[in-house]
This record gives sequence, structure tokens and C-alpha cells, in this order.
Amino acid sequence: MARELRDLLGVFMVINPFEFPFTMASNTSLAQRFRLVGQHEGRDYALLVTFISKGPEDTSRSIYRMVKSREGLVFGISYIGAMAIDCV
Repeated sequence: MARELRDLLGVFMVINPFEFPFTMASNTSLAQRFRLVGQHEGRDYALLVTFISKGPEDTSRSIYRMVKSREGLVFGISYIGAMAIDCV
């Protein structure tokens, strides 16, 4: 998914927690330490942080469509703005 996000028009950068190679004491990865990956209510999760460079509402909609098809969730300021504009 991170590769596909990087290919979307308007996406500047994607931080993928699985690209963090460092581990800390007791084999805890930095991604786990910062809670970018883990389990919640019995489901695995990973948080991908996406920076948008232009057209935040349009880019947020594109991200939403891509992530929704994989049963993912989207949240953030640009996404909330896009949904608010849709409601108006």
C-alpha cells in the first residue's frame, strides 16, 4: 500500500513503519515502540503517515478510495476537510 500511496498525484512522502530497521532492547522495534505497528482488538495494524504536497482535498479523496478498498481507515486534517466540503 505504501508504494501505491507514493504513486498518487499530490502525495509528497509516505512514512512506512515497516521500513524502520532498528530494534531496541527485548527485540522491540522502533515502529512498535512508537505504536506505528501492533495489534488492536485482535487485528494487526500499521500506521502509514502521508504528507500531501498539493490539492489536499482531492488527494485525500484519492487516498480514501485506495485505502477503503483494502478495509483500511483514513484520518487527518486534510481528510476531515475533504469530507466536510463533501457534506456542504
